[in-house]
Amino acid sequence: MSADENEKRPETWADRRRVLGAAAWVAPIIAVSIAAPAQAASNEAPG
Repeated sequence: MSADENEKRPETWADRRRVLGAAAWVAPIIAVSIAAPAQAASNEAPG
């Protein structure tokens, strides 16, 4: 590997970590945003 390739790897790794971290935070938000309207539209009593 050349020195230029070594300099690019940490930057790519940080970008991947940032994307995975954002996905980990966004996934529950999306799940709740889908489930809440469905729960509100149901005719069953909670409990």
